[in-house]
Amino acid sequence: MRRLKPDPVPNDLIRKILEAGVCAPSGGNMQQWRFLVIRDVEIKETVGALYKRAWDERVAPRYRSSEPAPGMSREQFLRLLAAAEYLGRAHP
Repeated sequence: MRRLKPDPVPNDLIRKILEAGVCAPSGGNMQQWRFLVIRDVEIKETVGALYKRAWDERVAPRYRSSEPAPGMSREQFLRLLAAAEYLGRAHP
């Protein structure tokens, strides 16, 4: 989910989510999982700014000039792009 409430998330729930995450498929079935849980607001803001810069300079231009993946409609592609752009905006 990309749009969540700002309520704090209990450690037990975070652990449960991470455990579920390692059960998901990965590229090449490599399972080289790396998760980072950041609770500190200043660190979140710093990481968010770095993400936004990378998104604005590298990723977004490539997506905007691309066609949808095979089997994906233009509408689905635009929704995916909008969701990714949402992540690029500051949300500490």
